[in-house]
Order: sequence, then C-alpha cells, then structure tokens
Amino acid sequence: MMQPVRTGVSLLQLEKAFAQELAMITKYVFFLLVLGVTSFGYAKPLADHCKAKSVKSISRPWYPEKKSGKTFSYRFQVREGKPGKPTVILTPGGPGDVPMGSEKILSRYPKDFTVILTEPRGIGCNESESGEEYPLDFFTNENVAHDVVSIVKSLKLKNYHIHGVSWGTVIATIATKFAESEGLPPKSTILSGVIGHGVKEIDWLNSVARVYHKELTRIRPESREYLFSLSKPPLGLSQEQWAKLIEFAVTPGDITPTDATQETFLASFLNGLGKGADKEKIAAAEKLAAQFKNKKPEKHTRNWKSLKVNVSCRSIFGAEIGRLVFNKGVFSVERKEKLRDFDKECLQHDLTSPYDSKRFLVKTPLHYVQGIDDPYTPVWGAVYHHENQIYAKRQMLLVKNAGHSPLFTQLTRGGCSEMFWKAVTENNDFSSLVKKCKVPTVVWAEH
Repeated sequence: MMQPVRTGVSLLQLEKAFAQELAMITKYVFFLLVLGVTSFGYAKPLADHCKAKSVKSISRPWYPEKKSGKTFSYRFQVREGKPGKPTVILTPGGPGDVPMGSEKILSRYPKDFTVILTEPRGIGCNESESGEEYPLDFFTNENVAHDVVSIVKSLKLKNYHIHGVSWGTVIATIATKFAESEGLPPKSTILSGVIGHGVKEIDWLNSVARVYHKELTRIRPESREYLFSLSKPPLGLSQEQWAKLIEFAVTPGDITPTDATQETFLASFLNGLGKGADKEKIAAAEKLAAQFKNKKPEKHTRNWKSLKVNVSCRSIFGAEIGRLVFNKGVFSVERKEKLRDFDKECLQHDLTSPYDSKRFLVKTPLHYVQGIDDPYTPVWGAVYHHENQIYAKRQMLLVKNAGHSPLFTQLTRGGCSEMFWKAVTENNDFSSLVKKCKVPTVVWAEH
C-alpha cells in the first residue's frame, strides 16, 4: 500500500512559495505553453526599464556572418559589481523570456558580482520601436549566440562566466563555442535545465505526465481516490486549463527543500483536493485554479511569433500539436482536435534543423545543475550534453525532487546559492557544496 507523505506545509508557506515561483517561472512557462492572440506589426514604445541607466546598447547586424547590411540596437542590462569580482552573463529560457528589469532575478546572484541580463534579438527590450517585422532567418540560435559574444567584445570582458537556463543553455553552449573561436573564452559555463538536443513535443508532454503520475504516489489517499473518480477535470476547469495548471505546477518541484517532508509544489496543490483536505490547502488550490480559469490570452508581436517558429519549432521542440487529456486521475497524450494557425505554421518547420549540442564541442569548464524531476528539460538531455562534451572539464550537480530551475528555486531557497557560486568561480568543485548544503544533492559523473 502506498504511504502518503506528511503534508506539514501551511497556507502561508504555500502562498509564499507560489508567489516566488509565479514571479520566476510564469513568464517562461506561459511563453512556452500559451500562444494566445498574436498582434502584428505595430509600433510599441520600449518599457521604462529598457531605458534605465543600467541598460547598454550596441549596434548589431541582422546577420552576424555578413560584414555589411542592416543593423539593429541590441540592449542588455548591467548590474555593476565590485572590481575584480566575476561577471555572469545570463542567457534566459523560453524561447522568449525577458528578464531585464527584474530585481528578483538579479537578487539570485552574489551582490558583489557584475551581472548582465540579456534578452533575444527582436524581443522585449530588443523589440523594434518602429514596429519593424524581422524575417524568420533573423531569429536563429547562432545569431542570438553571436549577440551574446558581442557583449564580451564591447565590454572587453575577461573574468566572466555564461549562465544558461533552459533554452538559454542552447545559447550559452553556442556562445561559448563562438567566444572560444575568437580567443575570448569564459572562465566557465553554467547550464541549468539543460537541452542536449532537439526533441519532439510529445517527449516533454509525456515527461510532464510522468512527473504528475509520480506525484500521485506522494499525496493523501483521499486526494488520489478523488482524482481517480473523475471523468473530467476538477475545480470547474476545462481540459486545456487543467493541463496548463498541471504543466505549471510540475515546474518548481520541491517547495520545502530543507524540510523533512520534501513536499513538491504539485503535491501540495493536489493535497487540497478530495475529502478531509486541510482548509488552508483547499483555499490555496482554489486560488491557483482561479489563476488559470481567468487567464486571458497573451498578446505577442509578430517578432515573438517568428522567434517561436524559427527557433522553437525549427530546432528545439518541434510542432506543438499534442495535448494532455485527463481522465480518471491520469493523463494521456493525444493530438489536438483542431490546430490553430500558429500550429499549422509551426508544423511546416517541425524540427527541420534540430539543435544538437555535440555540434558545438567546447573546452571551457562546464557546470551542470539539473533537477531530477525536470519535466521540460528532462535529465537525459543533460546527460546527453555532458557525455558528448568530451574536451571540457565538467561536473553535474543533480538536485533531488527538483524541477525546471533548481538553482533559482531549491538551491536559492535552501540557502545554498552563495556556496554554489563560490564553488563555480573559485574552486570548480561541487563536493564541498554537497557536504554543506542542506538541499538533497549529488555530484554525478565528474570529468
């Protein structure tokens, strides 16, 4: 008989954890999962944070491989640290995440480090102010990586590290290769939520279902029995809304990384369902459900759509034509009943040029930080990347019960972030981190 995990997390803890994950992860998850209504070709003024003094701008060619042609303004944010301390360049996920202006993200790094936040060309602070629509081939992994290397050149960086998260691990890998070829290698490259190669959408949908089904074994029997009794989603949600909620809820992983309960965000939510549920958990579950029931379609520019088509569809996840269907407590993966116009366009580019990390072999030391229960970039992607980077010194830190961004969630919440960055920038050794950090971690396959 399966034994439930004790659920000693209060509503206050859950609400706090939800607020933290919502701030850090919602942009990525919804950019990845909710396409919404796309708006095309309109002039839009830059957000105020894009014009702050900390934001720098350099002129970049549309096509970095060409010596002449059209250019655009490439912006990035610099938080100055102490002289002599390392610089970290963040390449974010998505594709389409826009971290510039986020004090919360900057707070994830040591205060004395210089931190550079980047956003993809044509997106966010790099959107065209005139409403110019860039062609599809303006948006490629290689072009975005060249932009990152241009920062290194412009600022004449030497003591710097590249930190890639999710899709940003693709950009970080390629940028490291390009920087090496120009004699400007980083001290190390940190990869969190690693993409090793392009995958079919069905692979990560099945991964989401796998993590969900695993969590069913960790929740109260009453909650599990309630879910098994349902022929349609609970809480008045549609199939699509319930799937989106679960896709979101599996992302953070453990919300109490140093607590004996080791309760995940998803398990805590599911424990608010069924007979005998704690009142606080019921209220928290209903509040989370309301977030998805009332979610309005996102509006995106044509350039955002082009980035999705030529990067995500073409090289990372392929066509988004599947869906999760809930029945009797479990999920199955089926083809969408009706494809949207975007789905049809994406299907035309379905992994026509899949990314493969072994095409970009580097010599720079590599540090992998991977959640064992990451649904979007499963651990096997990190293993693939790790095993093929045969010329680099590399080590992988696996974080137990962790989801998609363990460095920004479990390690930060568990008080181990400073230890991590010290290990990366001073001694390149995770062994002392594993001994001192209270978050369950293990160093796997040092080379």
